[in-house]
Amino acid sequence: MEFARIVNDLMVPITRAYQPELILISCGFDIHGDDPLGAMRVTPAGFSWMTRQMIAVAEEVCGGKVLVTLEGGYDLVAMRDGSLAVLAELCGEKLDCGYPINLSDEKAAEFAGSAVPCPALDYTLDIASHYWEGI
Repeated sequence: MEFARIVNDLMVPITRAYQPELILISCGFDIHGDDPLGAMRVTPAGFSWMTRQMIAVAEEVCGGKVLVTLEGGYDLVAMRDGSLAVLAELCGEKLDCGYPINLSDEKAAEFAGSAVPCPALDYTLDIASHYWEGI
C-alpha cells in the first residue's frame, strides 16, 4: 500500500504540475513480492493499479502519451504476471476475474484510498511541497 500512496500523493500531483509532453515508465518487477532481491511486496494487482493511474494522468496532461520500458526483475513468474498486468491495463482490457492477477474494483478502491503510514514518504512530501503545487 505504500506504493499506492507514492502514486496518489507524490507522482500524480507532480505529473499534473509538471505537465510533461510524454510519460516514460521504467517498469521493473524487482518490487514484486516474490522477487528475491526487492522485497517490496507489490502484487500484480498493484502493478495494474499503478499503470491505470499513470494512464489516467497521461490522458489529462499529455494526450495519453505513455512509453513503458521493461526493466526486469529476478523472479520469472513475477515478471510474467506483472508484465501481463501492465499490458492488460495498457490495452484497456480487464483480466478475467478468475485469473489470479485480476485487479478487482474493490482492490482498486482500496489502493485509491490508501493512507498507510509511511514516514519516509511523509518527509519527502514535506520537502516536495515547497517546490510543487498540489502536494
